[in-house]
Amino acid sequence: MLKHLFQYIKFKIMQFKTSKYILSGKCKKCGNCCRSIIFRNGDNSWIRTEEEFFELSKKDKHLNNFIISGEDEQGRLLFTCRYLGDNNLCKVHFIRSFYCRMYPFTKSGIFTKTLFIPEDCGYTLEVDKPFKDYLKG
Repeated sequence: MLKHLFQYIKFKIMQFKTSKYILSGKCKKCGNCCRSIIFRNGDNSWIRTEEEFFELSKKDKHLNNFIISGEDEQGRLLFTCRYLGDNNLCKVHFIRSFYCRMYPFTKSGIFTKTLFIPEDCGYTLEVDKPFKDYLKG
């Protein structure tokens, strides 16, 4: 019990001292983020096979809004939103999925483990200050 309390306190201290991510920028309405989505599996690994995706989509019905559109150079499956229009806008914007509604999602200053921001996206994540600066006090 005491060991768990010590681990929890250590975790909270490190969480306080860790660099925070600041989301900046805005949507460019280019649709690229809707065409090159990369999801993580329940065990925090990237989805690499159709079987993994179909198993995960049984547990999370929001994933049925996406179709497999290819794979990247690292073997991760790429997904495209079913509702992306030819004009790069969402056809169902007001009832869009949770994933789309939260993109790009930051929670407690930590970038989500579910989605990946493409390099050409209008949004960027910046570190408020390097970790070594937190250690200086």
